[in-house]
Amino acid sequence: MLELPELEVSKDRLRLALVGRRVTAVELHKPAALEPTGVAPEKLVGAHFKNVSRVGRHLCFEFDSGISLYVNLGREGHVHLYERAPARPDAVLTIQCEKTGLRVSEQDSHRPVRIALLAGPEEVEWLGRLGLDPASPDFTLDRLRRVLERRDRPVRHILTDQRAIAGLGEAYADEILFEARLSPFQTTSELKPEEVIRLHAAIKKVIYLAVVYLKALPRIELPVERNRNLKVHRRKSGPCHACASAIQMVRDGKILTNYCPTCQTGGNILQDREPAPAKPTAR
Repeated sequence: MLELPELEVSKDRLRLALVGRRVTAVELHKPAALEPTGVAPEKLVGAHFKNVSRVGRHLCFEFDSGISLYVNLGREGHVHLYERAPARPDAVLTIQCEKTGLRVSEQDSHRPVRIALLAGPEEVEWLGRLGLDPASPDFTLDRLRRVLERRDRPVRHILTDQRAIAGLGEAYADEILFEARLSPFQTTSELKPEEVIRLHAAIKKVIYLAVVYLKALPRIELPVERNRNLKVHRRKSGPCHACASAIQMVRDGKILTNYCPTCQTGGNILQDREPAPAKPTAR
């Protein structure tokens, strides 16, 4: 899953490649991916790319016609720049311009790509629910503290809840918990004031360093998961960068988390947790 750092760097590189270019053709390969906003993809033909921005884990492509294209890449979605548009079975949407084009693709339909075309300032429902953006100047310690106070849940869950903190996923949540030296199962109500400060600093540091690292990649590339420089995520049994202990993995329902027992849990090996039973529905 592409997360905030990859999307932040991709946004900048897509802006350089696309702004000012005229759309000559649009093809929606998977109609089910399009949100029902009433704006047809064909409306983009003839428009020029005006800007590319990021909102949480969404990429926003703005056109001089007033239409905006929002893309949520889901779990296995990617964006590509190309000079020609060869047939691709995984393509969701292709936008052809003079000399270049944009392709949105996906390899997993379990959490599929979602696309919304907006003709004005109105928002689709899944954009209106987004929480704080860690890359924004508004992501202050006080605002994070208020988010944590409203929810008594494991910190690991808060980091990947887009309604609380927008843009993060499993990979950078693991890295942030490691940097903050917090247990994946520690709840927000258990956090001490100094731990909240460490968490805020860890979020800012991990995101900043990841963006700096990805910006050093060749400019012809758009970052993907394999470009990441991670310390704990998906490094089960590997040595911890700080203490050389073996990285462990724990399951919390469907969530898999990698952590260092020495740095984060006082030497304790965490036991897998089953998901909480569903509450009975009223009749």
